[in-house]
Amino acid sequence: MAFSILIILFLLPLVLYFLFSVKFGLECKLSTYYISEAVIVLLITTYGHFYYYQNYNLNIFPSMNHVIFSIGIGLIGLLFTLIVNSFKKDKGLSMKGTALLVVFFVCFFNWVLPLGQKYYYAERIDAMEDIFSTQDSKNVITDGDLMIALVESDQDSLVRPRYRSPGYSNYFYIKNTGDTPYEGNVYFTLFDENNESFDVKLIENVKVGANAIELLSGQKNNIFTDEWSETSFGTKREVKKFEVVLTNN
Repeated sequence: MAFSILIILFLLPLVLYFLFSVKFGLECKLSTYYISEAVIVLLITTYGHFYYYQNYNLNIFPSMNHVIFSIGIGLIGLLFTLIVNSFKKDKGLSMKGTALLVVFFVCFFNWVLPLGQKYYYAERIDAMEDIFSTQDSKNVITDGDLMIALVESDQDSLVRPRYRSPGYSNYFYIKNTGDTPYEGNVYFTLFDENNESFDVKLIENVKVGANAIELLSGQKNNIFTDEWSETSFGTKREVKKFEVVLTNN
């Protein structure tokens, strides 16, 4: 989906340029359309980030590790392009054009893409609250004061095309309805749509306060540390049903 958005953002000014210049005879530089698009996207995404900050208490900017990683990838791409161009007779894209392209990609992956991740995060939070309130037996397992809920098992809608080899991100939440904090380990047995067990997972050293809800996260990523990027764990198949065993530390 991310690459689809990139293609749309690239093609839209071209379409508008040819439409208005050919059909209506409007004389306007192509760069004007791209600048106008950039301003509009900036305004819309800025509003979106403030919306999720106010309603879901999400940071407006991604983590510093995320930003540094994106800038590093952009600079590596720029360096690679310069090296390739140095061996070509045709100079190709100018230094200025290449730099602008790198800046665009860095801004996209640090400003536009995180907004999409926040959107899906907010959907999961709303779904999680609904699942816990209804205590749907298909998605919730209760063990004393603790409730484990499967909120989502799906492929990444933003960066993983669905025609590629399957890989599913899973989101399990734990709710402590008691007055005593919980510390322990959570063992999962996972089942597919055919009700066949296909994987087991262990999340260790789980800590959830009294009357609190936490994402059960077994994957630690030092780059993408933002809460909207966190998952419980990945699987090759979609999780349709699960069993769980909780132990105390």
